[in-house]
Parts: sequence; structure tokens; C-alpha cells
Amino acid sequence: MKPLQELRKLHPRNFGQRLPWLIGIMTGGAIVLQAPIALADILPSASFSPINVTQGSTATLSITFNNDQLTPVTGMGLTNNLPAGLRLSSAPNPILSNSCNGTVTAVPLSTSFSLAGGDIPARIGSTAGQCTIQLEVIGFSGGNQVVTIAPNDITSTSGDTNAQASNATLEVQALQDLGTVITFGPTLIPMTGASAMTVQFNNPNNIAITGVDLSSLLPAGLQITNSGLLTNTCGNTLTATGGPPPTGFDLTNVTIPASGCSFSWSIEGVLPGTTSEQSFSYSIPGGSITSDQFVSNNAGSDTLTVQQGLRIEQQLSRSGVSSQTVNEGGTLTVFEDETATLTLILSNAGGALSNVNLNQALPAGLVIADNVTSSTCGSATITAAPGNTSFSFVNGTMPAATTTSIPTCEVQVNVKAATAGTYTNNIAINTINNDQASQNLNASTISLNVQSIAANGTGIGTQIQFFGNMNNAFYASNQISAGNEARMRIRLTNDSGIALSGVGFGAGGVQLPSNVVLAANPNPTTNCTGGTASTAGTDIVNLAGASMTRRQTCDVFVSVVSQIPATYTANAIAGSFVSTEGKSNAAAAGNLQVLDFINLEQSFIPTTVAASATGNPANMKIKITNAAAAASAGTALAFQLAGGLEFAAAALVSNSCGGTVTLPAGGNQFTLAGATVPASTGQGLGDDGFCEIEYTVSASGTPGSITNTIPAGALTNGAGQSNTTAISAQLNLADIQVVLNQQILNITPGDPNNGSPIVSGGEPAELTVVVRNDSNINLTNLGFTNNLPGGMIVYGPPNQSSTCNNITFAPVANSTNYTVSGISLNAGQTCELKLQVTNLVPGNTNNTIPAKAITSTEGGTNPDPSVTSLTVLANATLNKTFTPASVAAGGISQLKLDLINANNINLTNVGLPDVFPSGMVVADTPNITNTCGGTVSAAPGANQVVLSGATMTQNAICTITVDVTSLTAQQYTNTIPANSLTSTEAFTNARDISAILDVTGTSIVRPGMRLVKRITEIDGTAITGVFNFTPASGPDDDNAPNWPGPIDGTAGISSFLQGAFQGNQIAQQGNVQVGSVIEYTGYFLSDGTGPANTAQLCDFLPANTDFVANSFSGTLGSGAAITGQYLPDGSTFPGSCKGTNNGSGAVVVNLGNVVQSTGAGTPNTSHGSFKFKLTVK
Repeated sequence: MKPLQELRKLHPRNFGQRLPWLIGIMTGGAIVLQAPIALADILPSASFSPINVTQGSTATLSITFNNDQLTPVTGMGLTNNLPAGLRLSSAPNPILSNSCNGTVTAVPLSTSFSLAGGDIPARIGSTAGQCTIQLEVIGFSGGNQVVTIAPNDITSTSGDTNAQASNATLEVQALQDLGTVITFGPTLIPMTGASAMTVQFNNPNNIAITGVDLSSLLPAGLQITNSGLLTNTCGNTLTATGGPPPTGFDLTNVTIPASGCSFSWSIEGVLPGTTSEQSFSYSIPGGSITSDQFVSNNAGSDTLTVQQGLRIEQQLSRSGVSSQTVNEGGTLTVFEDETATLTLILSNAGGALSNVNLNQALPAGLVIADNVTSSTCGSATITAAPGNTSFSFVNGTMPAATTTSIPTCEVQVNVKAATAGTYTNNIAINTINNDQASQNLNASTISLNVQSIAANGTGIGTQIQFFGNMNNAFYASNQISAGNEARMRIRLTNDSGIALSGVGFGAGGVQLPSNVVLAANPNPTTNCTGGTASTAGTDIVNLAGASMTRRQTCDVFVSVVSQIPATYTANAIAGSFVSTEGKSNAAAAGNLQVLDFINLEQSFIPTTVAASATGNPANMKIKITNAAAAASAGTALAFQLAGGLEFAAAALVSNSCGGTVTLPAGGNQFTLAGATVPASTGQGLGDDGFCEIEYTVSASGTPGSITNTIPAGALTNGAGQSNTTAISAQLNLADIQVVLNQQILNITPGDPNNGSPIVSGGEPAELTVVVRNDSNINLTNLGFTNNLPGGMIVYGPPNQSSTCNNITFAPVANSTNYTVSGISLNAGQTCELKLQVTNLVPGNTNNTIPAKAITSTEGGTNPDPSVTSLTVLANATLNKTFTPASVAAGGISQLKLDLINANNINLTNVGLPDVFPSGMVVADTPNITNTCGGTVSAAPGANQVVLSGATMTQNAICTITVDVTSLTAQQYTNTIPANSLTSTEAFTNARDISAILDVTGTSIVRPGMRLVKRITEIDGTAITGVFNFTPASGPDDDNAPNWPGPIDGTAGISSFLQGAFQGNQIAQQGNVQVGSVIEYTGYFLSDGTGPANTAQLCDFLPANTDFVANSFSGTLGSGAAITGQYLPDGSTFPGSCKGTNNGSGAVVVNLGNVVQSTGAGTPNTSHGSFKFKLTVK
């Protein structure tokens, strides 16, 4: 008798070629695992909301005290001194909340607060005890304000303290003081009148300034009239004070909008009886204002003049080409017998006047010049005969003053003097009379300076000046390059006191200095009336026939050139210019500086960079020019950079000069050798040939400027030419500030610490960084690197976002730093960036972005550091990602599981099942990697990944990767339920974590057939038991979900799958012998993504067996028959026969078209069975 053989071959993988398994894809996600590991003492956690405010605005300071011990903390105390730029708010009670019991002391606007007698509950399970105090603070001055709770700042009667610090930063944007503008309108009033005094507050900030208070007093002699307040756009309370009458005002609780506001008072003046006029200066000193925003004011002032009675002032003027007017107390200059106009200006600050009259004796030697007189004083009669030494007027009238204006009138006579000297005309007090007896209360004086014509015998003023020529436009510089044209100007002024005629050059004209000659086209011109400009030979300039009125100025122009570098002086010797009247000129000279043919210019790009002790980059450009007709070969340049400048690494940007440029990194010696500068194409500076060299330097220093000078002689060439003058360029070092602040907050939905800087280890927290350009220039290529503190890493995925223009920001999961670059930030602009981080070490960690971390092309940086704390509670978590996160149907994505242990102990015997959603499976080639140890089970086609026996090292991450796929295009949500994670230390995930992946494109229709083979009869005895075949690698085909029911209660699989698959399941196995008949039954289930059409199965029979004729039968679940046949050994087997021919032939089953199942046993044409018998031989 022969025992049953190879019963293991009943496994469905031995039914010829196995049909493809359904494979799938899963998206990334995270499992959060909470660990009940206790931390010693108290963990404080401070935070601000918001983290950026303007000066005078409030923020909430929250301090949470965490107790991870099993006993409560009692009698807790803390005293904290706020940074200089913060105060407690002005609210009557700055304490917003207190869950710590005890007493919080917080006085409005004070600089410190304290807690006494506080309590923190004990930890319950894995949940730390907590209490929180919240205070309202206000920004007092600008900058990053860091609140620090230092180690051991916390005390308690239970003996607990804080071993670690906690920090939080509030950035306060400083506001500017208000501008104060005071104006009187009018600025001159009679004592019986009034002026509107307007106070304008200009608000340079973009927010309203509230709670503005101001008390102000007027200067003695000014007071507020009965009209009081005239206008007010500032609102709220504005009241007059002092008096009566009021002599000041108070501004109370006013709001000054961003557009500013103003108010006006009606002001009058009081003068002593004998005072004609007095000026009053009113001012509001800087710092007079107080406000809710701690904003004050700059100083402002204006002057009001008050008059009473009758007042007189004098004025002298002359007319003509050089007219001039001088006022009261001044002196006018004229020539002998030259007429000047004397004007008496009367102002009446009282009632109407009639018969206004004056008899005025002129100073000796000064007489009335002619009969020309005028008056605006009503019908006044003026008596002023030519040659008289006095004049008078009578019957003048003047209207009365109004409250806002003082009428004036004028009396004019012409005067002159025949003899040189100074003549002062004085009008005494009470000299002017009228019917109302209102005499002038002031004295008046003015002087006339008369020059002698005879003493001014030369009489023709002369000036010589040279101008460079740039593209036929002349500019005010006496420097030109050799070979370039200059325009010489000879300016003549008639200072003789008489009209001149026949003005021209004397014999020979004006001769140019040696080596300066007339240009090829000298183009002599003149604007002297009737004059003719000409040239003679190569160096003579002439003028003839010009006429000049008294004090007239006119010019002669001519173009000149020199080929030899030097400084030349052109001289007009005394008597070079003469007139018919015998007037001539004194000697005059002008210089022309002729530079060599080669010269240079230098400039900085940009002209302003940020001041820095370590240096900021700027480009320098040198332009070498050549005015010669031939190229400048062998050109060389050597000079030393100014202090504060040094060459950058790889400094050379461009060079169109050729030759060799040497710029040693970190050095300061510039060297150019062997360069060639193109030839000039004309005689203007714009025609010069040129080349340029641009290079980068690093500029360091305090705010101010750096002047780089290239000395004379530094530039040379093979022709022996050089620059004859030094060339300088200035680089400004500005105070360019960038404000940076940050905060880290828990963002996990449902977490009791959501919105606070407290997370369970490994959970994501959102790090927000806010950047603002506080300078007045635009910044480019702004960036920084943030090195995270020990234990903190970038979360995966980082989920970064930004509102910054042109930013490059790609943080890498699990990295210990991140970098930002390329930001463009305009003046005054703010942007922010966000990313998620986590921490593996329980306790407090402080993330610091240090001062000057920011870099930019312009050198702008952050003057202040920013520090924020994250409190980490002991925990473990799992993070899940997929690469790529979106694939086409049938594509492969790598599932990555990061197991994070944020505890101070190792976790052992760690297990985790990750069950995929329906339609998603392990790929045919799983490509498993594992750094966690233990065993990863992920069979091809399986719908889960199972980890067992792993170890998670303390404060570390281990990783598992498995390739997964899906044939069906849809969005998959994979959920790992809470408590799925297991370990010897009893860690588990506290909540569900879901992950989503989109499978895109068109779903792939792929048939899939589940096959189970069993022995169902031996020698006529049926075997009806149900047995579950579960290999070590995972569930087999008999565990597929859509077999028809019911489920067998013992085996846990479909009761449809009757029969045994190994000998110990068969009672009569010991009775099987040669001649025994064994019945095999095959069960099939179509559960692919589409029907299995024209399906065919082939099973090679075991060795030493014969097929029992006519024993084959088979049906679908619907009862429809299926066909099959036996093919003996030696037959031609179909392609479905892929196994090993054992010499006993094969059974081939034709299943036809089998539709895919949609549920257990549904439809009934998606499954079926067949059977046949064999005889043992």
C-alpha cells in the first residue's frame, strides 16, 4: 500500500500558471503614538498671539506649566521681568485667565508680573498635568522682544522647579512720532484783530494714533478770542484753558487718523500802549504728546506779528538790467546821479485816517531826482520838486483795519546824489500826522550807497571760463582730455556807471595760452548788442562794436583744443577791452585743465549697501577712456582699494579691455596689465574710445560711506600717457534692517494642546516665520538658514507654504535644518513662510534664528535674533509617505513608514499592522527595506504590511519601505486605527491616522482567479470537513473575501470549500493503497477587476496515478455546466499547462467566461467547482 503523496501540491499555486494577483497603491500618512514616560519637574511653555504687533498694540502672553509627575505641584511661584520693549497693557486688569489657582499680580503698564501659590495637577495616565496663565501685554518700543523663563525661575512648596528655559518672541513694529505744523493766518494782525492759529498733526504711520493728550500754553501777549475754536478734524475733547480770556488749550483722548488731523483757534494779541509792533513765537515742543501707542510728536512753531496804531517802513529800489530792491533798514547801491525810488509804506492798525501828512527832509546831498511821484494813500498831494532836499504829502486817507487785515498805502519819490557816499534817510516817531492824531509809533531808516563813476575808471568787468564738450553739449567743468574740444567763455559786465559803446578787444585781441589753439571749427559767437566775435590765426579771439547799457552783462564764446596735457591759464590783461568812452577792463584769468589722452571713471553698483561688520557685496565698474586717434595699447592700471573694501572670491564679473586682471580674493590690490582701449572717433568726450571692467567687492563698516580713490598716474599705457588727476567714487553704507520673528504651535486637530507650543513627541507642529523689510529700499535674493535645535527635525511631509515672492523653499523631511533663498521683498513689505517640524526629545527646545542670519544682495539683515520654544511631551509616532504621492493605475509607489520614538527609552517587540483599503495591494516585487529590525511581512498581492518583533531606539527614527500598487483609478484613504501599535512597553497610537493617495488615469481591467484544490472522497467515502490553508507568508486564496457563504465557524473560511489538503485531515489515510480511487475537487472564484474570459485551467496529475474515465464534472454557481477533458501522457498540451508533467497526463478545464465577483457569492456566475477521480497504481 502506498501513502498519499505530495498533498501539499493541493495549494492553488500548483494549478498550472497562476493568474495575476490584484495589486494596489497607498498614500502617505502618519500614526501618532503616545508614550507614558515621565519627565522630571516643571516644563514651562511660553507663547504670544499674535507674534507681530505694532507699537501700542496688544498681544496675549500665554504661559502653560506642564507637570509630568504623578504628584501635583503646589505653592508654585514665578516672577518675570518683561523685556524693555514690552509693558503689561493699560487695561484695568491685564490678567486674561488663570487656571493655576494662586494669585497673579499684574499692574497695568508695569514691566513685570508674578504668580504666587499656584498649583499644577498631577499627570493622569499619559496626559501631563497642566495649568495656564494668560496676560495682555502691549508693545512699548520696536524690535524683537523676548520673554524668557530661565531655568529655576519657577519655585514651589512641593520642591519642584523648571530645569529648562522657555522663550517666546514678540516682534514690535516701531511707530514714528507725529509731525507738528503750526501756521498763523494771517501772520500780521492789528491788535484789535484776530488770526487763525492752525495746529496740524501729520501721522507718518499707516494706523490711527489713539488716546492722544496734549496741554499747551500760548506765549504771554497772545490769547484765545471769544470766537474760540474755529475748526477741528481731530474730534473728541479740545478745550480752552486759563484766563479768562483763555491762554492755552488741552487736547484729551483724541484719535489722529493715518491721514492726520488739524484744529484752529482764533488768536488775538495785546500790546503795550507805546509798542507799534511785536512778534510772538508759539511752539509745541517735541515730546509734548502722549498716546495709547506711546507715540509723541516732533516740535513745530510759527510766528504771529501784532500791530497797533500807525506804522511806517521805507524801501529803496533801482530799475534797469540790474534792478534791485532793499527794504527797511537795508542799503541800496547806485552810481553818482543814478536815480533810486524811495517808497514810504504806511500801515494802519487802527481806525480810518484822514488828512494824513508828512514833511520829510532828505539827508544832506540827497535830492529829489525828477517830477515822478505816486501815491496810493487816497487823494494825497505830493510836493517834490527836482533838486529839492525835502518832500511832503498832505490830504492822504487810509481805511480802518479789520479783524484780519491791516491796510497799507505807499508814497513814492525819486532821489539821487551827485557825490559818492552813504545817505541815510530817517523818519522819527510821531512824524506822520492826521486829523485823528494817530501818529506813527515807530521810527524808520534806510540807506543809499552812491558809488563814484570817476573812481571806477576801468568799468568793464571781465571773467574767463572753460566748459567741456559732451556730444555738442557743454557742461560746467574746466577739465577735458587731450584732443577734446572745450568752449571758452569771456564774460563782460558794464560796471562803469554809464552806457558804453564801441566795446571791443584792444589791439591783437585775446591770445590763447601756448599749446592751446582754436578748434578746427572755432565757431566764435557773442550775445553783446551790436558786437561781432571773430578769430585770427590759431590763437586770437576778437570782439568789436558792442554796446552795453549800465550794469549789462554779455558773453563771447569760442571753441579751443589742446593736444598736450597740462593746466593752462588764459589771460585777459588789463586794457584788453576798451570802449569809445575810454572805459576798459582790469586783468582777468581762467584755467583750462587738459588731461592726458587716457583717463578713467569708476562707480559702485548699487551705490548703497547695508552697513555690516562682516561685509556685504557691491560691484565696482571702471571705465577707461581714450581721446587719442590711435588705440591705447599696453594699458595698465594699479591701485589699492579703500579701507573697508576687499575683493570677493571670483571677483571678476566682466572685462572688455582685454589683458590680465588680477583680483586676489580677500585682497585689496587691483592690477590690470596688457589691456587695449579703442581709439577716439571725434573731439567730444562722447567720442572717446572706452572699455570697462566690472568686479565684486565686499564692503564692511558702520553706517556712513566709503570713498575709493584711484590716484593720478595709476593708469598708464605704452605711449607713456597716464591719468593726471585722481578719480573717486563713493559707496554708501546704510542701516538696512529686516525684521524676523517666528513661533511654533501645535496644529493637530482634536489635540488638547492645539494652538499652543506644546506637542507630543513626533507630532507635527507648525513653524511660522514672518519677515518684514523695514528699510526704504527694495531687497532681492533674501534668504537664511535655520539650524534646528537638537532633537527637532523637519516633519515629513513638511507641508511648506509661503507668501514670499520668488522664494526657493524646499525643506527635506527628517532634516535638522531648512534653507530659504531668492526672496524679493519691497520696502515696507511683509511675507511669511510656514513648515511643519517635530521633535524626538522630550522637554523644552529653543529654536533660535540668530541676528544677522538673513542675507540679501543689498546686505539687508535682521539686527535682532528670534527665539521660540517648543515643549515636547514623551511620545512615539509613525509617519507615512508615498513616493510618488500620485501614480497612474498599475503604477508603483513606495510606501515609507517612519517609526519615531520620542522617548528616552528603547521600545522593544514593536508590532504594527497596516491594512490597505480594498483595491490597494503590495506590488508583485515588494522591494522591502527595514531599519527597524524584526520581521516585515508584505507578500506580493497582500492587502497589508505587518511589522513584528521590531526595536525602536530612543529619540530616533527607523524606517520601513514597501512598494505598493493599484489597478483601479480612484482616491484611496488608508486608515490605521488607534491602538494599532504594540510594544513590550505598552506604547500605542492614541488616535486614527489616515493617508490619501490618488490613483489617476484609466483603471486597468485585469482578471484574477482564486483557486483552491481539495481531496473530497477516498474509495467512495466523502470528506466534507472545511480546512483553512494559511501559509507563513500570509493569507492564501481560500481566505479571499468573496467566496460564497456561509463561513465555517471552525475554519473561518467559506463552507463552500469542502475537503482536505493534507493527510492528517483524512481519517482513512492509512488505508489508501494501490487501486484506491481519490476524488479531487477544484474551486474557483473570479475576483479581478474584470471578467476572466475564455479561462482555461490545466492540472498535471500526480505520478503513479491513472485518470478514471468519465469522472470529470463541473458547474458554475448558477448550475451551468463547464467542460473538461483528460489528456494522457504524450499528448500535445495547451499553453495553459505550465507545471511539470509527472508522466500521468493532465486534466484541462474550460471555464469559459467567468464574470468578476462583486460580493460574497455574488453573482453566482463568478464562482464554481469541478471534480475528477484518479486511481493509485
